Amino acid sequence: MDHDTRQRLVARVSAANNVSGSLLEMLLNLEEEFSNLHAWGMRPALRRRIAAVVDEELRASGISDK
Repeated sequence: MDHDTRQRLVARVSAANNVSGSLLEMLLNLEEEFSNLHAWGMRPALRRRIAAVVDEELRASGISDK
């Protein structure tokens, strides 16, 4: 998917679901970083990265469980 199409899609999805566009971008970027989920240790690493992305977004928005 080209960059412009991806940006339009992220904008549309984020607006429709009241979700941060930057959060969606960060999560989509993980798809490239973890393209081989069959490699040893990738799934736990992906879970940790998703948790870190979501935690950071919550802190940035002022929402935190800590």
